[in-house]
Amino acid sequence: MTKPANTLITEAAMFIKYMPKAVCKVEEAIHLNKPPGYENKKTLILDLDETLIHAEDNPTNCHVCLKIPIKGQIGVNLRPYCFDLLKFASKEFEVIIFTASQKQYADAIIDHLDPSHHFVHHRLYREHCTANHEHYVKNIERIANRNLKDIIIVDNSIISFLLQLDNGVPISTWYSNINDFQLKLLIDYLKLMIPVNDIRVVNRHTFQLQKLIATAKITNE
Repeated sequence: MTKPANTLITEAAMFIKYMPKAVCKVEEAIHLNKPPGYENKKTLILDLDETLIHAEDNPTNCHVCLKIPIKGQIGVNLRPYCFDLLKFASKEFEVIIFTASQKQYADAIIDHLDPSHHFVHHRLYREHCTANHEHYVKNIERIANRNLKDIIIVDNSIISFLLQLDNGVPISTWYSNINDFQLKLLIDYLKLMIPVNDIRVVNRHTFQLQKLIATAKITNE
């Protein structure tokens, strides 16, 4: 995986500095039952848009054309190694797709990625996020009966996992580059995380997001 862009680091630093109290409020727990056989496996949370796929209003030249109840027809590009990631992850992790998008839109895309519902064990949507103006924060601590040391969240937006920064694996934003191999690198990284006692320790050392955000220069204060 690549280092997050400086603009994303700065945006995260500004968000922390001016973080509203609403983001820090106590929220209702999200109860999800672990699927049979996954009781002792770690949990992998994957973002959808610009992480696994990219959707466009014009379906011309896109990989897939889907009909969305709230939007009509849209085009969807699938990030290289998307299916490889889902197939691998579903064997070794409890897989949750957590998107800031609306349910009808997200379900249509996830149903295409996993029509038999074999790879994605749970789905979380915009309604499960903590909204702050244009940002949607994914407070994974709300997911009940999971230990944070066993949860990995992959997202192209650092702000999405800012409340549990050491659980996050940042990934570059993707639109249509067919030569992208970030999901392949993610598979390799996840293989290393399977036996780890606390994934936060490894993430903190690998990505150093705390340090990058702490040293970011915030302008126009």
